[in-house]
Amino acid sequence: MSRTVTVYNTIGSNQIPVETNATTWGELQLDLDRRGVSYHGMKVVVGETQVSLESSAAQLPDTAFRLFLMPQKVKSGNFGNDEALVDWEDGIKWTDYDWGDDDNIPEDYQFKTKKDLTVARAKKAQSYLNKIINYLILDEKKSITDPEVANLQKTADEIKKNLGLFD
Repeated sequence: MSRTVTVYNTIGSNQIPVETNATTWGELQLDLDRRGVSYHGMKVVVGETQVSLESSAAQLPDTAFRLFLMPQKVKSGNFGNDEALVDWEDGIKWTDYDWGDDDNIPEDYQFKTKKDLTVARAKKAQSYLNKIINYLILDEKKSITDPEVANLQKTADEIKKNLGLFD
């Protein structure tokens, strides 16, 4: 049974529809590879259930669903090589730039502190989520009362809460 999985990615393309017959995470990975969707080093979450997909044998929903890809923290709590992004002498503060601007990517800068880097990343993630929500709400075919839009808003709010984001 073919269905559409809509992939939301905080890095690269923000919304990608993928047609699939996959029943497990391992099978879906093959379809994502064919579409050029990178999921390596990412936390993968089914939006409707908030379930993380880690095992290749993890079962997927039987109907269309949303899949969120977010950078995965390493056990130390850092993203990759954060040390290279911190320069306490010449770095910037997170308040120096508008992280909602498409041209501003936290990994392109050096920050005064790890906290500045973390807040910039959180603000960038929040801007991506807001763009997704705005797209769905402003699309002529989508109504603000559409249960799918309300469900996405709930999912985005939950992701924001889990990331500790703020306005």
